[in-house]
Amino acid sequence: MKNVPAYLFIESEIRKKIRAGEIKPGDRLPVEAKLSAQYGVSRATLRRALRALQADGHIFRIPSKGTFITDPKDRAQNMLKRRQIEIRRSKRAIAALVPSITLTHYPHIIRGVEDECRGSGYQLMIGNFDGDLMTESAYLTDFAETGVRGIIVAPHYRSHENPQYKMLLERGIPLVLTDATIEGIEADLVATDNERGGYEGTQRLIAAGCKRIAFVSGWMSVSTSKERFAGFAAAMREAGLPVEDALVLEGHFGPIFGGQAWTNTLAGKDVDGVFCANDPITTGLLRAIAQSGNTASADLRIASFDRPEIPYPFRHPLTLVEQPAHELGVVACSLLIKRIKAQDTPPSEPTPEPTSDEPPGKICQKILLAPRVRQVLPAPQPAQDGAQT
Repeated sequence: MKNVPAYLFIESEIRKKIRAGEIKPGDRLPVEAKLSAQYGVSRATLRRALRALQADGHIFRIPSKGTFITDPKDRAQNMLKRRQIEIRRSKRAIAALVPSITLTHYPHIIRGVEDECRGSGYQLMIGNFDGDLMTESAYLTDFAETGVRGIIVAPHYRSHENPQYKMLLERGIPLVLTDATIEGIEADLVATDNERGGYEGTQRLIAAGCKRIAFVSGWMSVSTSKERFAGFAAAMREAGLPVEDALVLEGHFGPIFGGQAWTNTLAGKDVDGVFCANDPITTGLLRAIAQSGNTASADLRIASFDRPEIPYPFRHPLTLVEQPAHELGVVACSLLIKRIKAQDTPPSEPTPEPTSDEPPGKICQKILLAPRVRQVLPAPQPAQDGAQT
């Protein structure tokens, strides 16, 4: 059908199959991923076709079950549809899944989600998967089978390996990500403006006189690491300072890597500034400096995302780029509830669409919140015995 919008062509094709008896009331349609591939369109375009069919009563979606062919004239089926909608609306549970409930900002994200849930009349289920893929997968499966209305997830750097996220999308369960994206998953994102944070934190180091600044981060394959490095590099270029490959270090997101970065590399590089893109890395770096006998230059300045644990007295000014964690939770939950309500709203007549296919993910929202940048100064060091005062 030349010059016909893709969504209208798909709608017409499915109607033809229904009239021809190729698919009958009670039959389940293939999952969205397969239908999208079959017609060579994005899920966004496919969903417009399905909404039009649902508006006419030809299909009906049951969460965690699938999308089924229905007869608009079948009164029993219409009663079942209404009952399913009532059941869906009566379930007012949302789930939140984080990689570690004890890390700095995750408790505040959860609190933000909880506050928004309470104010909107939803219950909250919480999962902590400790960065383990099998535990993460088990939680996602349990949440889906329990019938939660939607899920908020703070992904781990290996979450893209987990097939359960595609299962959630295929079942039509609303998903909102916080912190980072998951490669291959089309979902709403509520996150800190990481590039802005990297830029502003580096600007503070430069303003303090730093000229040879290292960047230490978790794996650069993760979206947050890439974005924070982009901000770091932009600030360095703006100041006319080089970004030295030997001073850009990536590794595991924990304190062990932070300690290794200082001991094995930076301690011998004569750096006067370090930007740590993750607070556990900062904790490890500070510990390594203290355990070395604080041999680092007194002019050394450190910037860090979030609020690292500082196990020892520190001697170097810290610039903290703090994420608005509570607000992240509130905004993510608010967006998720809007998605849930949109599912519960009876479909209306489809609006006119462009004739070209939409790019994947266009319907997903990306909300970035500004970080807070502040400085923490070390406590005054006690005078040595015999020193002049």
